[in-house]
Amino acid sequence: MSFHQCQPAEPVAAFCHVCRTCGKEIGPVDCWHCLGTGDKPHVRPRMACEVCNGEGSRGWEPVEAKQ
Repeated sequence: MSFHQCQPAEPVAAFCHVCRTCGKEIGPVDCWHCLGTGDKPHVRPRMACEVCNGEGSRGWEPVEAKQ
């Protein structure tokens, strides 16, 4: 069994939900700091979250792991 960090197979991740390494269906993991919004919580004007760099996601995981 090989261990890897799942990554989308295509450069446009919004339309691709299959890992390029293992071929399993994957989904994004929400950032724990901003709860997936990409913004710093409780800061006005809006500023990008420093943990996820404003992406709202901290990586990808197989879909069956989310159930």
